[in-house]
Amino acid sequence: MQVTDPGKIDIGRMRAEHQIGDLNAVLLVFDEIGVLLQMRLIDVDLVEKLFHRHVIKIWEKLEPVFEKIRESSNDPRLGEGFEHLYREMKKRERKLQNV
Repeated sequence: MQVTDPGKIDIGRMRAEHQIGDLNAVLLVFDEIGVLLQMRLIDVDLVEKLFHRHVIKIWEKLEPVFEKIRESSNDPRLGEGFEHLYREMKKRERKLQNV
């Protein structure tokens, strides 16, 4: 956000932009972890112990958003790593439930 007049700073807008930036950072990290997992460059057990519930909860809330963005941007691969990470965490969750 560019400020031309310090007396006209919109604190609400700054907070909203900051929160969107934070959300984008989290989504990017999960997407990158998913890519590392897909390429077998990171241990799935470690990822599960660190992020399992967070990955599932966030993906399930945001999946419809990803689908709309994929469609509107004509980029079906957007968030592909995050989606892979989610599927791996769900697969491991189902295995634990069946034990």
